[in-house]
Amino acid sequence: DSSMTASMFSNLVSTFLYKHRFAPYFVNPIVAGLDYDSVSKTWKPVLASYDVIGCMDKDNVFAVGGTGTELLFGACESFYKEGMGPEELFEVISQALLASMDRDSLSGWGAQVYILTPKELITKKLLTRLD
Repeated sequence: DSSMTASMFSNLVSTFLYKHRFAPYFVNPIVAGLDYDSVSKTWKPVLASYDVIGCMDKDNVFAVGGTGTELLFGACESFYKEGMGPEELFEVISQALLASMDRDSLSGWGAQVYILTPKELITKKLLTRLD
């Protein structure tokens, strides 16, 4: 039995996008997951974002994508700090998304927020202004 790790999947996405670089998929995917480290017996975060031709940016702090990327980077850098719990992290994600979505009309009217822990996947819906 062989299962794909999050690191393997992030490399697969990069290779797939690069293979189709001359007829690209116009997406900016983000891959997030946890890899189990059998040596230290802990879960290690895997977080990668890509451009349209598959150039991977691995940063295990945060990743952003879409039309509001520039706005999200600033909000994430100012709100995020190490060691936050799931509820505090949801609040930071919500504030960053709301701050950037209010300034970028192409970002849409809301978001699904996923918080991945070793024990569970927490999903919450976030709505912005609908005017």
